[in-house]
Order: sequence, then structure tokens, then C-alpha cells
Amino acid sequence: AETLRESERRFRLMADSSPFIVWVHDETGALRFVNSAYLEYLGVREADVYGADWQPLVHPDDRDAFVA
Repeated sequence: AETLRESERRFRLMADSSPFIVWVHDETGALRFVNSAYLEYLGVREADVYGADWQPLVHPDDRDAFVA
């Protein structure tokens, strides 16, 4: 369990240090992680992005292809 927590901590540090947008969905499609570049680019708060209702954050022209 400690090894997994350390791996998660390292991933979050690496992702938040990246200038690229990083996000992770779980097996149900719910958004489970976004980095600071994601939040900044979309102009949203972290509390607004987690869960299954992330589709409004994708441009309407891209939404169907992205979801598929």
C-alpha cells in the first residue's frame, strides 16, 4: 500500500510539473485526475471537474468523437 501511495505521489508531482494537459478517467469514464495545466487551460476549478459530468468541458464540435 505504501509503494502505491508513493507511486501516486510521484505521478501527481510529475503531472503537475508538466506544461501539457494531463487527465485520467476511470473504467466508468469518470474523470479522476487533472493536472494544473488542465485547470489553467480550461479556466476551471479542480472541484468542478471530477466525476462523470466532464463532457461540458469539451468543445461541442469535438465532444462526440472524444467520448467515443
